Amino acid sequence: MNYRRIYIQLVNRAIKENRQKHNGIYYEKHHIFPKSIYPQYTNNKHNFVLLTAREHFIAHLLCYKIWPCKEMACAMWCFLSLNTNNRNFKVSSKVYEQIRNEFNTSVFTEERRKLHSESLKTVWKNRTEEERKEIGEKLSKTFNRPDIKHKKSIATSNALKNNNDYYNKCCETLRKNIQENKDKPEWREKIRQTNLKTWSDPKKIEEQRKLSQQKYKEKVSAGWNPWENRYKPIRCINNGMEFKTIEEAKKWAVQASKIVEVLHGHRETAGKDPITGEKLKWEYVNKN
Repeated sequence: MNYRRIYIQLVNRAIKENRQKHNGIYYEKHHIFPKSIYPQYTNNKHNFVLLTAREHFIAHLLCYKIWPCKEMACAMWCFLSLNTNNRNFKVSSKVYEQIRNEFNTSVFTEERRKLHSESLKTVWKNRTEEERKEIGEKLSKTFNRPDIKHKKSIATSNALKNNNDYYNKCCETLRKNIQENKDKPEWREKIRQTNLKTWSDPKKIEEQRKLSQQKYKEKVSAGWNPWENRYKPIRCINNGMEFKTIEEAKKWAVQASKIVEVLHGHRETAGKDPITGEKLKWEYVNKN
């Protein structure tokens, strides 16, 4: 593909239209000959052309193809990383990879990374406590925005779906936190407030209902039978007592609403012995 010819056509079309700023159309000023490669034309008035945001992006992409150097890679990376309302560009994964690799190898080298890190550390050390608090408040406001939280939750759910080890690690961490903090009043109050916020919003309730229905349908379509194990006989491991159904065991034990979770391996105990108060473990009589 002749990128140079396409670039010339793009620039000539913009010049012929005799564009001007502040006429209701958003334009950006573009150097026809890149100033990083041709510094002698930097301030030449004939080296400027007004392009739309989309044309400006395409022009720089063509410049990167025509002059594949670190300066053009840096310019393209700025386009990709500094999106605004008027600049919202999407590129293919192949183009992104090329630009990113070029930027990392030629522009953002290890030496530059170290210098950048050291400069940030010195800047942060020189800030006062008030400035640090102000920055922290701004960041917390940003990350607590609903759209940011939604993006983070989607990213987390995708990571959990695609990585079983990460999912198991998260589950273990959550279980440890629950075991360590379940008796602390402040932790219980925090959970209570979170639940109140969640279930006081009708939209969230509707979303949760739809999500539960979808998961239920997926499990059923995968061959799961919700009634399969309901009437299987179960046994209390502590004392060897057998019950014809889970409901019968619930009536005998105290606070035994979580027996199903024990049978499925999600909990260790459920309910207490009505006489001794011992925590009970359960299993199916016929494990097959």
